[in-house]
Amino acid sequence: LLRLLPRHGYAKDGKIANNLIGLGLATTNDGLPLFHEVFAGSETDVSVFKRVVDKMTERIMNLGFNPLSLTLIIDKGCNSAEALKHIEGKLHIVGSLKRNALPDLLDIPLSEYQPLFKNSRKNEITGYRTRAKVFNREYAIAIAFNPASEKKQRLAYEEDKNKFLETVKKTATKTNTPHRG
Repeated sequence: LLRLLPRHGYAKDGKIANNLIGLGLATTNDGLPLFHEVFAGSETDVSVFKRVVDKMTERIMNLGFNPLSLTLIIDKGCNSAEALKHIEGKLHIVGSLKRNALPDLLDIPLSEYQPLFKNSRKNEITGYRTRAKVFNREYAIAIAFNPASEKKQRLAYEEDKNKFLETVKKTATKTNTPHRG
């Protein structure tokens, strides 16, 4: 079994040469593990999602819990109409959306955001809450804004832009310089 699990997959850091092993994990609020499912690194989250949800809900029921008293947190990689339909009626869900899922929400001015909390670095996190139809069903949608993250992203963008422009200049210089061949 251990020889079957490590497989080339899609690592979050972009490294494709490393072998990966996937893990689905359910814990209590205190971090106590209730369920885990290990799968080959070549399997995508979407391809194992139904299997893991079914096994997890069965395990939770066997432990005497009502799965509807639990919340499944999923990332945008598993968010799809098919996945949400499979979860419906089994578990409550919280998930993230891709920015292009509801592009109009990005136009909401920050003045309409409400203070939510201060994070561990004392940054005030603000948010906007609404309801919207996603994947053929209406959900509560919350958008959070962290000014420190925005500043960090803006600086990273400027740095990447400058690197790109420098590369373009070097390429233009090389292609405009007369040479043999």
